[in-house]
Amino acid sequence: MKYLHGLLLAQAVSLVLTVQAEERVLFAFDSVSIPHSQNLRLEMAQPGRHPGNPVLKRGEPGSPDAMGVQFYGSVIREEGKFRMWYVAFDDDTANKATTTRWRAAYAESVDGVNWTKPDLGLVEFGGNKSNNLVDVGGDWGFVNLKVIRDETDPDAARRYKMTTHLYFRHNTRLGTLLPFVSPDGYTWTPVKEVRPQKGELRKEDLLLPIVHLEPCGGLYQWDGWYYLTAQNAMPGIHHYQGRVTRIYRSADFVNWQPTNHIGFVRGTQHE
Repeated sequence: MKYLHGLLLAQAVSLVLTVQAEERVLFAFDSVSIPHSQNLRLEMAQPGRHPGNPVLKRGEPGSPDAMGVQFYGSVIREEGKFRMWYVAFDDDTANKATTTRWRAAYAESVDGVNWTKPDLGLVEFGGNKSNNLVDVGGDWGFVNLKVIRDETDPDAARRYKMTTHLYFRHNTRLGTLLPFVSPDGYTWTPVKEVRPQKGELRKEDLLLPIVHLEPCGGLYQWDGWYYLTAQNAMPGIHHYQGRVTRIYRSADFVNWQPTNHIGFVRGTQHE
């Protein structure tokens, strides 16, 4: 990042010194780390809705995403196109209470505006495999998912990594984490040998302790670690879980541990 380091005035001649500074990451809400802020005001730009929204529409009746295209998902740009993973919500009201109505689906685009749902032919739905569902190794019920491409892993079969929010039963239905890996983003395998039970994870197969966790915030790599941002998960089991921030990290994408962090809290939700 380059910035103006100083302005020298001598004999009516103005000289501008430009100095190469150490590269740093500045967040949109960071008004502290900007090197020089005199006569500078930082404002958030108001975004505008694209007139063609929604750019990824629900499917036809009877399709995997007939009820909803739920973007607790991810978009990755690679090889000249955008790749999207999202949660498809079907319209099978006969199975209204089951979690298996939420499935992992795939779409792609060359410009980020016009999207297609390729026929992957991987997962049977409605008596055929003509759909855009990715294979996740079982009939899991995905509430949300996050995907990254990992170039640091020497194992090509683990090139793509995904964290998901699944349910398990403990007095009531609680959310939890299950990571997946993939060589191509289409065929996924859980990081441990587990099978879904009515779309949910068995309590004995949990990777995390028995606590409600919604790993829906984001997934990223930094300094040799995988970081997962999540919410809820108050200490212990409560009927209502306040929305508090949680961050977990892992060195191998299998074993996860809670991590100290600083977060912004909405008082009404926290209390």
